[in-house]
Amino acid sequence: MSHLVGITEKEVNLPGQELIPTDCYSVEAGLADLRQRLSHVLWIGGSTCAGKSSVADVIASKYGLAVYHYDRREPDHTARRSMSPGKFPALTSFLSMSMDERWVLRSPDAMAQNVVASWTERFPLVIEDLLVMPGDSRILAEGPGLFPQLVFPLLSSLYQAIWLIASKEVIQAVRIRRPSVIRRETSDPDRAVENIINRDMHLAKYNRQQAAELGLAAYEVDWSKPIDEVATIVENHFSPLLSDAG
Repeated sequence: MSHLVGITEKEVNLPGQELIPTDCYSVEAGLADLRQRLSHVLWIGGSTCAGKSSVADVIASKYGLAVYHYDRREPDHTARRSMSPGKFPALTSFLSMSMDERWVLRSPDAMAQNVVASWTERFPLVIEDLLVMPGDSRILAEGPGLFPQLVFPLLSSLYQAIWLIASKEVIQAVRIRRPSVIRRETSDPDRAVENIINRDMHLAKYNRQQAAELGLAAYEVDWSKPIDEVATIVENHFSPLLSDAG
């Protein structure tokens, strides 16, 4: 059953610095300054196939918010990586692989570990992107690379962020029916899709565990509610911060 778990307090009590990946905040600003400068950002993270983009678009349309779509920034982030490849070893490794090496020959666990490392490497670019967007109105940032551990130190309020976690059944259904170049360009498309499904389940667990450990809101997405109802749940979570929007 879908359910919302998470916060009981309005303000963030930061954990020990050991939880913070020190190289993820490499822009020229202290963490406290970043937290203040990004206090207008609302975050929707979570697993793949959970409807994050659709939910963000529904809420943004209602309130007139700008949306930062993480996935759509991938080409730009890849291009920026080429200027400093040493800062992106996991992403560089992935880009050097053949399609079979990426999706057929590796285990789902190895795939998930590489994804976590690659998306963590990209997070400073996310911060840079957000800092150049207008800061005088709310921005809704969504994407699978917005891991709880990365976003948490940037929160001024726990109402700023929520993670959507897709069930196994949703991941399977979406991946099986979603058109993909992976099916056309791998030697074993069925195995590639199965590996991706299992990788996505690893990532769902990763997000779920991190959100729980940090006391952040997470919503389990299954087939029991249409996307508009999920959007309403997310909107209600953000509601204390949406009074100045729309």
